[in-house]
Amino acid sequence: MTRLLCSKSRVAPLKRQTIPRLELCAAVLGAQLASKIKIDLQLTCPTWFWTDSEIVLAWINSSSAAFNTFVANRIAIIQEITQAEQWRHVSSRCNPADVLSRGISPTALKDCTLWFCGPLFLHGKDTT
Repeated sequence: MTRLLCSKSRVAPLKRQTIPRLELCAAVLGAQLASKIKIDLQLTCPTWFWTDSEIVLAWINSSSAAFNTFVANRIAIIQEITQAEQWRHVSSRCNPADVLSRGISPTALKDCTLWFCGPLFLHGKDTT
């Protein structure tokens, strides 16, 4: 069974960033949040991380030394907390994080199964 345990979000900084850099910051935030939850709740279960950015996945699977300081520092954080094998790709249409970032009313959010339960494929159901 898959259910939302907690979430965390940040607004984009005033200094304009590229979409891949914003996605990378989101990946860092997710890795840090998962690490803290596992420690606080003393969980030892396997963990997977999902992103809809193929660029971020390529960065995570690369050496951080190959990139500029901004990207390299964030990749190093992700690689310190997680293993590259834990990261997976999810299509934007199945990405629960996009529910909030694209805007949704509180009324619609309370009934949003994508937000609270995740995409159907995590439950063994077809998404087509």
